[in-house]
Amino acid sequence: MGSEDLFEQPIEDTDYDSSFEWDKPMANLRDIKLQKLLDTQQFKVNAVATDHYGGLEIKFDEDFCLTLFPTLSGKDEFLEYWRLLNNKVKPGSHLVVGPLGAEEKRRRTY
Repeated sequence: MGSEDLFEQPIEDTDYDSSFEWDKPMANLRDIKLQKLLDTQQFKVNAVATDHYGGLEIKFDEDFCLTLFPTLSGKDEFLEYWRLLNNKVKPGSHLVVGPLGAEEKRRRTY
C-alpha cells in the first residue's frame, strides 16, 4: 500500500471513471486496502522512531511496520510531509510534520 493509492479507484481492474472522487471516505484504493488490513489484525505499538529528515517509523507486533518519509525537500512553511490524525469522531488535535518540524493542529469542525 502506498500514498498514491489515495488517488486510485477502489477496484483496480476497472476502467477509469471520470467522476471518481478520491477524497470521499472508502472511495479510493488506499482506504479499501487499509480497512482490509485493520479488519484482519489487532495492532499493538512496540516502538516509535523519528529521524532528522521528517521520517517516522512505528513498529507493531506481528512484524508490521509503518514507515512515513518525506518525498519533497522544499522549505515552504505550508508544505506537509505527513499528518498523524486522531480518528475519533469528535474534532481533536493531530500532528503535522513538515520541513519546519512538527506542529500540533486542531481539526476544524464544519
